[in-house]
Amino acid sequence: MPSQPLSLLWGKFYAAGGNFVLEAVYDLFFHDTQTPASKELVVIGAGFARTGTASLYTALEILGFHTYHMRDVLIQNHSSQWQRALWEESADAAADILLKGGYNATVETPGAVFAVQLARKFPNAKVVLTTRSDPQKWLGNVRSIAQLHAVVGRLPWSLWPQVAQFDFVVHEIWDAIGCSLRREINDTSCLELYHGHNAKVRAEVPPGQLLDFHISQGWEPLCNFLGVPVPDQPFPHTNDKEGMTVALGVLTSVSVVFFLAPAAVLFWTLRRCCRSGEAKVKAS
Repeated sequence: MPSQPLSLLWGKFYAAGGNFVLEAVYDLFFHDTQTPASKELVVIGAGFARTGTASLYTALEILGFHTYHMRDVLIQNHSSQWQRALWEESADAAADILLKGGYNATVETPGAVFAVQLARKFPNAKVVLTTRSDPQKWLGNVRSIAQLHAVVGRLPWSLWPQVAQFDFVVHEIWDAIGCSLRREINDTSCLELYHGHNAKVRAEVPPGQLLDFHISQGWEPLCNFLGVPVPDQPFPHTNDKEGMTVALGVLTSVSVVFFLAPAAVLFWTLRRCCRSGEAKVKAS
């Protein structure tokens, strides 16, 4: 577990502008909770990434659900398991990953890829479809994901097998969705898949099992749908555009320092050698 001073320092950083992405990096080092296996999923998030899924994740955690998010793929080192589930197009494999991890709720990818199948497998589960009022803004946010993973794919992050495998499976997920992050994003095809996915969820999930949700609606529709009391605190708004910018800046800075540090050490060493040589000449 992290020390108390470190926890307090992180809390201050997070309140001052830290964000969901960097919190995941922090949890990667210090996460050590073990949760008993779950028997069923009770909440299934069907919305794609960057539709308010991080805020929904935080809201569900506040409401007492143990919720799975893309960040947990990295933290729990589930990349290879999700890779197999994607290749096999197996909702059973996806459910197995979630339940064995002790989760009773899931939001965002990769769970959203299997949302319709999971809704059939768990007919008593509540399905929450998060969407953006402006699909063009969603498209812009997808580009921020691509930028973030372009940085994660570089040194020094790519030297860490767990992170490298996570980066690979993220690309596999978006390839499976049909909006590849490996090259210049195709606006037309990505928007088609976005609308197509949402239409499929609305058509195939029974109306009583589905909530069409914008995070701007706040607690009331979500809590009424889930049958839980409304918390006495503001609805969370997590991982916004500014937060992604902070994360991108921090991760990029670490990469730059990684490349500059050897040059700085070499320069410092040569400078010391030169000064030492000059001192010897003067002494003689």
